[in-house]
Order: sequence, then structure tokens, then C-alpha cells
Amino acid sequence: MSILILNKKEFVHLTEKSSYNHNYYKNTKRNYEIFEECEEDYNSYSFFVVEGKSEVFIGCTQESISEDIEEKPELEIDFRRR
Repeated sequence: MSILILNKKEFVHLTEKSSYNHNYYKNTKRNYEIFEECEEDYNSYSFFVVEGKSEVFIGCTQESISEDIEEKPELEIDFRRR
């Protein structure tokens, strides 16, 4: 299994682009965007890298970028095919 680890503290929530269960975050150090889609029925989150007008799937986890930032600053995303 491959895991991508993101530092949650490097991301800022883009409220102007986000809506319920569809959140966008910008990495303040590397200048890229992540799209996070919450799937409430499965208690999971899917993550995508935003490339222009497209989104490239990178993996899933059971935790949001915005959850427990101080207690658990790293987010582990499992690479999986959809």
C-alpha cells in the first residue's frame, strides 16, 4: 500500500470555492490546491489535486484536512484506484 502524508498546517481553506462536503484547500508552501470530497455514507474523504479545470484523484482517508490539526498535524492518504 502506498501512503501520501500531507502536513495539515500547510493548507488554508478556500471558503469562496468550497461548499457542503466539497472543500478546496491551498498549500501555502508549494502553491497547489487540493479538492476534498466528503462521502458521508461511507465516513470517508476522497482527495484530488486540482490541475487547472481538472481534478486528479490521489486517494482516500477517513479524516479531513481540517480535523484535529493541532493534535494530529499529518494527514495520511491511501493511494487507491476508484
